[in-house]
Amino acid sequence: MLDEMQQEEEEDEWNSKRLTKKIMLDEMQEEEGWEHKKRELEEVRSQSMRDPLTGIANRRAFDARLAAELNSCSEDDSKLCLALADIDHFKKVNDTYGHRVGDEVLKVFATIVSENIKGQDMVARYGGEEFAIILPRTDVRSAFNLIDKIRQQFAKTNLIFKQSRQGLGQITCSFGIASYRPGVDAKTFVEQADRKLYLAKDL
Repeated sequence: MLDEMQQEEEEDEWNSKRLTKKIMLDEMQEEEGWEHKKRELEEVRSQSMRDPLTGIANRRAFDARLAAELNSCSEDDSKLCLALADIDHFKKVNDTYGHRVGDEVLKVFATIVSENIKGQDMVARYGGEEFAIILPRTDVRSAFNLIDKIRQQFAKTNLIFKQSRQGLGQITCSFGIASYRPGVDAKTFVEQADRKLYLAKDL
């Protein structure tokens, strides 16, 4: 009788341990499932903030970042510059060579800008052939030097057609730079840079 009771107790203890292990395993699997879902959500969010063609930030990401930077400037009176860029005669490129070539031009420009800006800076595709570059803690002179470097580097780039080995020829870009002043809102700040861009394209 005692042996039977001891055996039952041992079986109960063994079953209890099995149940505990199963619960722990279920919890681990559930936690892994949530981590997987979390990573998926972060990936979806990241993709929703990026331009699918160039891989850089899109207009939505730009708007959010510019608002954050303007808020930061209003709090600590730090410097901030905004540059708008436009690829010159881009419609002619599309009409002459096709949209696939035009897409390559956009990707090359995005790459050149990305390789020249610092970690705190942001380049975004603003729309079509227009790009926006946010330059936190940067004065106008430094912004101009950076933008001029990008402009020259892009002008020296010559895309080559694979089949004919002929070059696309020189393609240029224009920039407009605005410097933050206390009290300016995002809409006005962008308009200031856009006016400078318009003037630059007339030169």
